[in-house]
Amino acid sequence: MLNSCGRTLSWTVKRNLSRTSLPKSFDLDLVTSNYEEQTRRATVAHRNGASSSLPPLRIVLPPPNVTGRLHIGHALTVTIEDAIARQMRIKGGEATWLPGMDHAGIATQSVVERNLWRREKITRREMGRDEFVRRCEEFAGRNATVIRDQMARMGATLQWDSEYYTLDQRFSSAVTRAFVTLHGEGLISRDKRFVHWSPALRSSLSDQEVDKVDLPPGGLLSLPSPDGKGRREVKLGVMHTVRYELLGGGEGSFLLVATTRPETIYADVALAVHPSHPRVNELRGRRARNPMDGRELTIVVDEAVLVDKGTGILKITPAHDRLDAAIASRHWEEIEEVEGEGARERSCIDEYGRLRGGTPLDGMDRFDARSTVIDQLLSMGALINSREGETTTVALCSRTGDVIEPRQTRQWFLDCREMHAEASTALRDGRLSILPSSQTERLADWFGYAEPWCLSRQLVWGHRIPAWKSEEDEWIVACSEEEARGMRRGEEGGRMRQDTDVLDTWFSSGLVPLVCGGWTGEKGGPQFTAPPLSLLETGGDILGFWVARMVILTMRLSGGQLPFPRVILHGMVRDAEGRKMSKSIGNVVDPLDVIDGISLKEMEERLGESALSEKEKATGLSSLRARFPTGIPRCGPDALRFALLRHDVLASDVPIDIGGLAAEGLRFCNKLWNLAAYAGEVRAKVEKELVEGEEGEENVMDAWLHSRLSSTLLSVDDHMEKTAIHLAFGDVHSFILKDVSDVYVESTKTALWSDDKRRLVAISRTMDGVMKETLRQLSVFMPFVSHFLYERITGESVYERALQYSPSAIDSSLESTVAEVLAAAAAARSLKQQLGVPNRTHFQGVLHSSLPPSALSPLLPLLSHLSTVSIDTVLPLDTLSPEGFEHTPVPGHNARLAMKLEECHREEMRRVMEEKLRKATEKKELYVQKAARYEEIAREERSRGEKRERYAAKNEKKMDDIYGSEWVVFISMMIQLILTPGTKVEESFNLQATHDLLYHGTNLSAYDHHEFPGVVPRTFAGPLALATISAPVRVWQAFQPFNKMWMQLMVRGVLGSLVVLSFLRFARSIQWYLGREVATNLRIIVATQFHFAFYASRPLPNTFALVLVLFSVSLWLEDDLKGAARWAIAATILFRFELVLLFAPLFLPSLLNGRIPLFSPISQSAIGIAATTVIPLVVLFLPLDSFFWRRPCWPELDVIRFNVLDNRSHEYGTSPALWYFYSAMPRALLASIVFIPVSLLLDWRRVVPLCAPFLVFVALYSALPHKELRFIMYVVPVLSVPAALVFARLYLNRHKSFVYRLLSWGFYGLIATNLAANAVFTLASVRNYPGGDALSWLQHSQRYDRARARSVHIDVYAAQTGVSRFYEGYEAWEYNKTEGLTLSELNRFDFLIVGTDSEPVKALLERDYPGHRAMVSIRGFASMKYRMPKSPSDLLKPLLFLPTIEIDERVAVLKKRDE
Repeated sequence: MLNSCGRTLSWTVKRNLSRTSLPKSFDLDLVTSNYEEQTRRATVAHRNGASSSLPPLRIVLPPPNVTGRLHIGHALTVTIEDAIARQMRIKGGEATWLPGMDHAGIATQSVVERNLWRREKITRREMGRDEFVRRCEEFAGRNATVIRDQMARMGATLQWDSEYYTLDQRFSSAVTRAFVTLHGEGLISRDKRFVHWSPALRSSLSDQEVDKVDLPPGGLLSLPSPDGKGRREVKLGVMHTVRYELLGGGEGSFLLVATTRPETIYADVALAVHPSHPRVNELRGRRARNPMDGRELTIVVDEAVLVDKGTGILKITPAHDRLDAAIASRHWEEIEEVEGEGARERSCIDEYGRLRGGTPLDGMDRFDARSTVIDQLLSMGALINSREGETTTVALCSRTGDVIEPRQTRQWFLDCREMHAEASTALRDGRLSILPSSQTERLADWFGYAEPWCLSRQLVWGHRIPAWKSEEDEWIVACSEEEARGMRRGEEGGRMRQDTDVLDTWFSSGLVPLVCGGWTGEKGGPQFTAPPLSLLETGGDILGFWVARMVILTMRLSGGQLPFPRVILHGMVRDAEGRKMSKSIGNVVDPLDVIDGISLKEMEERLGESALSEKEKATGLSSLRARFPTGIPRCGPDALRFALLRHDVLASDVPIDIGGLAAEGLRFCNKLWNLAAYAGEVRAKVEKELVEGEEGEENVMDAWLHSRLSSTLLSVDDHMEKTAIHLAFGDVHSFILKDVSDVYVESTKTALWSDDKRRLVAISRTMDGVMKETLRQLSVFMPFVSHFLYERITGESVYERALQYSPSAIDSSLESTVAEVLAAAAAARSLKQQLGVPNRTHFQGVLHSSLPPSALSPLLPLLSHLSTVSIDTVLPLDTLSPEGFEHTPVPGHNARLAMKLEECHREEMRRVMEEKLRKATEKKELYVQKAARYEEIAREERSRGEKRERYAAKNEKKMDDIYGSEWVVFISMMIQLILTPGTKVEESFNLQATHDLLYHGTNLSAYDHHEFPGVVPRTFAGPLALATISAPVRVWQAFQPFNKMWMQLMVRGVLGSLVVLSFLRFARSIQWYLGREVATNLRIIVATQFHFAFYASRPLPNTFALVLVLFSVSLWLEDDLKGAARWAIAATILFRFELVLLFAPLFLPSLLNGRIPLFSPISQSAIGIAATTVIPLVVLFLPLDSFFWRRPCWPELDVIRFNVLDNRSHEYGTSPALWYFYSAMPRALLASIVFIPVSLLLDWRRVVPLCAPFLVFVALYSALPHKELRFIMYVVPVLSVPAALVFARLYLNRHKSFVYRLLSWGFYGLIATNLAANAVFTLASVRNYPGGDALSWLQHSQRYDRARARSVHIDVYAAQTGVSRFYEGYEAWEYNKTEGLTLSELNRFDFLIVGTDSEPVKALLERDYPGHRAMVSIRGFASMKYRMPKSPSDLLKPLLFLPTIEIDERVAVLKKRDE
């Protein structure tokens, strides 16, 4: 090689170098037209003995599954391994690359089954085993042909005459012998252990065949149907809280256990708690009752229980959960003491995923059974709630999509511990190396795995287990039935049957090194003196599943020999967005799609014909259209390989924009084509114009290019030795683009343009020589274009001779010098750009360098050509340049460039600068305007953002206040109390009884309840409670007198507070039962409803009963049925006997299903609970009520007699049968009533048990003729729950769509409706107590006579409309309410308060009270009227339909005429 400048050589031009001229542009058809022949020649190409120092290369292709076409991941494997093999061949070595196919047991069987159903609507079992196997063979054969064609089209130089198939005879013999050998050594055995079980396949699975999928709360999964015909959607991840009865008495009569699999309750053998559980001492050793079958379960204590998961109490189902099995294994003695010996075998799900074990649901699919069990638990009252928790991880079969069932079953297992230890030693000793080295630890971890390998699969497609038996025999492992019969104990009998299970595919593929090394199952094992393979290249994702198993099986069966000394792992191919390749997201690309091109329509049609679900197809189509809007253009195999090798293939992930990079590869092919055409142009010019013997003149650039070529080839070989294939390809790619095209070719154009014949001879010779070696090296990576161009240039094959490496040809000094010149040219272009002058502008320049001028001078023409700076002088670095030169450093080198600025340059620069300044000024003004506009926008956005933050903070605080406090209900109650202080009828009785208890104590003669008009006797239980609580204030009043009206407000406030507290207790139970958002909505809804707040402080028997009803329902929600029943009985016998109509439907299901036994055990039975509640109440209150009524009295018996026996309730008025439903409940619940049926669609399992008893109560109560809303006031808070539930669910799902968000805003409409109605009802109720208003007016007008003896008669109407003894403010006055007085008897009273609701009060006065004159008349509520629309135009005036409240004179205050 020449390294001097200007040396003259004699060169004989070889006319035969001139080949057929190339087409003008890259011709893909021409290049790939004979790809099969090219690939065949490359496969067999190696020069025997040419490079004896190179050991032969022997590698295998990881066998692709015969389930379908190859994808880009396979293409990467093929490209890498083909490059390794081709590199060995171009160096003159021998490379054997063996292809193979994997029968892929589960994968193939799954695909064939899906295709059979999709195309023929037939299942495997309906078809029969032999026919199904034949279909699998046909399917595998078709796909294998397609795969071979794909690899050939990619240029894979595989030895197809040595192809292996993991189900061929060679493999079958080897697999059988390996199994028999390992069994004979005691490593394979049949045992019962946990496996991943697929009910859809009826088979166990390996870890690699299980996908872990994260499901959002309440996520739906598409699963195979139980009959294998089609698919279904199942909701998973729901946490169900189940009640287990705690045996042994005590207050804690039940335990709450959370589970996502209630169908497995039938297989429970125990309950478990953590040692740190707060009730551990109470629960240790006790028993609970299984809610489904009534079995007793022991409670064990174990540290494996997760305290913060579920309820902290774990149901132990060892047959269906690994953790449960581990816990049970430590407590079998305790468990079997209760369960018996059968506990270890207790299971409730069979291999088909159906219930079994003698359950009532035997034969039902597990997910159908789950729904049935939930319904049964709900009907029994054992299901407390069902909540959609956080994201759930679900294990799915990667082939069928079925949910994996952890199952203990008898399978064939391989004990790998000893083999793993041997392999670990080889890994530690360095006999086995992994690249990248970061993966070594992963393999070491795999070798540390102690669990046995499950080898058997319950499939049809695959290697049958070589084990035989007859009915009475144990399994005999042998290579054939004859051999098994010979090993049988005793006399030889009839035919034996072979195990129908097949082997895990990884077991057969684990024998690939042995079979490819020549072992076909001969007894005694393979005999190798060296590893059968030189190295293994494969994907890192199967390091454990395949690589590790090849290592352990080969070492064990060959007596310790490794299958290969080196392992190279490439990363997982992902798309440009980093996603794993998956058909369901539309990013899987067939290599032929890139090679041949494909339209978007064809891609869509192919996806539509796949076996994906419709939802997956829709997702895939959307992704396809986004990623390949016009399809994939035809790029050819070289462009495909280019795209795959442009990434670090040893990285864990290889994200590839296959379309973009393939297009870049196509452009590179075109660049290479143009480069070859340029070389051909120079060669043709030389051949045409020069005569033989013409001398050529080489210059320094020829020597530099040869040096760069040698450096590049050595670097590529080094990278290939290290298997850094992407770096090797990068070196070749960079050499062609930069060194050859950008530098050398540019340096030759002057000679071509000037027709320098002697220089062209040297250029042609240099380019031909460099192109040959470059194309030979590039053929490793891009074989088709390289082979084609090489043969066009040389007329021979790339493999005719070995690639030559010439380290001596490398001139490092020259390469460094040229690098400095190239850097100087780049610096000159950069300086011109900074100065703002065009790059074509010529300058005079000087180069200052630390290199000697003699080294740089020959390269100055190149520098001038590349930079358009005329440089003819090289000065030392420390020498100053003449004046007028602009300096710039040469980056990366100890040099600087000086460029002289001439006057013409200055004018040009000034002009350019002025133009730039003008444009910059215009841009500045534009940007200033934009900045001002953006600043204004930003200011507004900041203001809006600050407002939003304040608003969000304010709302968050509001929500925290609503969540954390319950003051809204108190405020609502207090508003009604203050605005309507008066009382009526029965509430007046309870209020006056409270007054008499506070002010008269045991002085019964001062009590007036005996004469109080229109009252059936009522219990003193309520008044006694209010008086007891209010007594301290009464004591204070004795020392600090104040108006008794304030005392009335306080007494009613106490009652209202008790009602509100009981409601808030109920709301908290709803929070536990249905969720926080439901409870919050309920509080807001009830607080804005008029009737609850109105009645809360009214001392009615119903109000006292409401306190106990809400407490009872709260305990019922919390599943404390015993406590709930006691409160219910108290409410019924003390305050409202009609409540039996409510509590009967509420507790009847618990009586019928035995949760509350009727008779025994007596302490827990309904009879026992009733007796222990009724007797104390009767003993306490019968004497008290008799004392105050001054006769033997149990008030509720009098009520029963009055309403039922005497049937006198109609005396107070009658209403239609359905009045409660069409009038009372709509007024009380308002818009909330419409959400009762809607809530059933959301959560009927929990809404029906809660609301149905209250609706039944209203229906039954409608049989009584006299009806008032207060009689059913208990239903208001409970029947408001459905509305709260509906809007809570809408709120929680508001992010899913705008419709949900819009509907959730309806809650504000509901509240607005409640508030509007509340305002109207309140206006009416304020004027509904004219009697009380009249007495208050009278006492105020006569306040100066408070000490004088005065007498006031209050008639029945006035007494029933707001008058109570708390209103009687003057002790010197007489207040009389006696009914039926004559006119003469009335004439003695100083004042009369009289009223009527049947006629105008003035007419009444003139006719009936001549001895008194009117002082004032009090107006009161008369009626509420609604206007109906009279014309369509009225519908546009909603204010017209507001109710009208009519008020007229109802009560008059009269004064004696003689005063």
